Amino acid sequence: MQLQDRINRERLNYITASYALEGNDRDAFQLYLYELLQHYAQGWVELALIEVLVQHWYLPPLPRGIPFLEEVQQVLRQWVQGDRRSTVNDLQFQCITGLVPLVVSQVQVEICER
Repeated sequence: MQLQDRINRERLNYITASYALEGNDRDAFQLYLYELLQHYAQGWVELALIEVLVQHWYLPPLPRGIPFLEEVQQVLRQWVQGDRRSTVNDLQFQCITGLVPLVVSQVQVEICER
């Protein structure tokens, strides 16, 4: 595994562990998350995780595990279709996660859509 791949994996692990998003089935959660990363850019997946987290701060309860990732996937699909935009800006992302948001170029988006 490349160094950048390990860093990216640790970023996701940090976000999911910080908010205990995995629920009771860690293996299924990790597999689903990996599948999302095969279809969407890492930066989008991270932002979608935070987007869903913030939505549930307004409308609890916070789902965990697969139901959480299903909502993340729904958000990602809406972004790809152009039906919706993120409500979380870079500063908010950084305050919530403690991480600098990744930049997602239009080229990465087009590759992920294929």
